[in-house]
Amino acid sequence: MHVMRRGFAVLAVGAMVASLASCRGDAEPATDVMPTPTPTMPAATQSPAASPTPRTPAPATPTATPTEAPDEASPTPSAEEDVAAIRAIVVAYWDAFSDWDADRALLMLEPEYRASEDALIRHDIGRLEQFGVRLEVSEETPPTLNAEGDYETYVTMVTPVDTLRLLMVFRRIDGQWWIVFSDVVVE
Repeated sequence: MHVMRRGFAVLAVGAMVASLASCRGDAEPATDVMPTPTPTMPAATQSPAASPTPRTPAPATPTATPTEAPDEASPTPSAEEDVAAIRAIVVAYWDAFSDWDADRALLMLEPEYRASEDALIRHDIGRLEQFGVRLEVSEETPPTLNAEGDYETYVTMVTPVDTLRLLMVFRRIDGQWWIVFSDVVVE
């Protein structure tokens, strides 16, 4: 199993959109070249300028917003609270794609990762909107703590022409959870 480069993932989404367009007879030729993003990054040390704000809570989870930094007197958030917060962000992030709202989707990305993915995400969401595509995304594996101290989860994305497996990685920075990586996985 390996994670595809983002550019290849965009080609997969582009092929899906082109396939849909050809069925409608209004496809436009693909002339723009996609930049290849940086898939990983070192841990951030400064406070991010924006905050991820999930709009839609995940089903059956008590928390719909990212966790805030605990006071020194209050206990550290539990793993269950972390998982609930991450699930809420996953739902809100993919809802933003299906609502064709790039600004809302981008707010959930860690600022450096957001800068590297901005143009690609805006392009992908624009193509989804152009052809009226809504994505169906479901959790494949629960968020799990990895060796770097980040949480990762696999989700399944159903498009009109394909089913994709994606890896999403989350990091808590200054008490808030951010998406620091998301891409298609090829087995």
